[in-house]
Amino acid sequence: MVKQQSYHEVWDLKRKLREELKIGLDLPYRLYRLRWDIAGKYKIPFSFPTHIDLESTSFCNLRCIMCFQSTAPNSFKKGYMDFKLFKKIIDEGSKNGLKSIKLNWRGEPLMHPKIVDMVRYAKEKGVIEVMFNTNGQLLTEKLAKGLIDAGLDKIIFSMDGATKKTYEKIRRGADYDILVNNIKRMINLRNERKLRKPFVRVQTVKMQDTAKEINKFVEMWRPIVDYIAVLDYSNRGEKDSRGIKTEWYPTGRLPCPQPFQRLMVAFDGTALPCCFDWMNLNPVGDANKQTIKEIWNGEPLRKFRQMHKERRLNEIPLCKNCTLKISYDWKKKKVNEN
Repeated sequence: MVKQQSYHEVWDLKRKLREELKIGLDLPYRLYRLRWDIAGKYKIPFSFPTHIDLESTSFCNLRCIMCFQSTAPNSFKKGYMDFKLFKKIIDEGSKNGLKSIKLNWRGEPLMHPKIVDMVRYAKEKGVIEVMFNTNGQLLTEKLAKGLIDAGLDKIIFSMDGATKKTYEKIRRGADYDILVNNIKRMINLRNERKLRKPFVRVQTVKMQDTAKEINKFVEMWRPIVDYIAVLDYSNRGEKDSRGIKTEWYPTGRLPCPQPFQRLMVAFDGTALPCCFDWMNLNPVGDANKQTIKEIWNGEPLRKFRQMHKERRLNEIPLCKNCTLKISYDWKKKKVNEN
């Protein structure tokens, strides 16, 4: 049985050691990551999700060529999470051991007018790791300072391509120079205050359009940021795949760790079992009407997990064609194998 990750982080030894020193003997963080690993590896759902993805908004300011925001913009509802709903979830989480949240899903979190307030509220309530992914185009100096002051733990910048031409071809509506400047400014503002957070990660998707620029991308950001990640392409409803052919092929399905580790809550309160359910195919509850604990331990999600344990993923419409590599068993092609 061989598992493949959907991405890999690019490190050099010095940077890895520096990161370990940053985290240090932070026992709550270490225990949180241990809990995350145990839930995923042994398929053990603790009494409350270790992590919750909270969709601050499903709106996005870009139309990237490989994203459903561009290919199927009318296939899901658009809106902003109400701050009252956000507080309701965080308040419950603070009483039940919620360790981590991510404030994005299908949209751009910097578009939410209360994104700084969300970060601050979650940190005040004791959430250990508060983070989000962003395209970075809207990260003004004022907003960057606000997020740092609020206690943001991690910010993940998505940047496909190492050149202006490639990046702006893929990330339609974006400006390469604005993003580079915004990333560097965030790091400078953090460093000027002699803070270790937010950790700054940049990531790129390895696909036909970017494959030749991966090494350049890594070398460009290695001296600057805390993390560099290269993600495998995942088809999000496109007619043509942009992925890179590999010598690996799937031979069966494996239980996915996501429904045992995390819960997804869309902007309107719809609860979902994983972050790949972009079109709300498998709702498991409503955070407006139920508690997170009721949803997490409810019959729909328990049944969903059991089907995963039994490797019956192909019977679940959401999971049948999932592109998350860790939910497959993989085999390497032999030299003469077609």
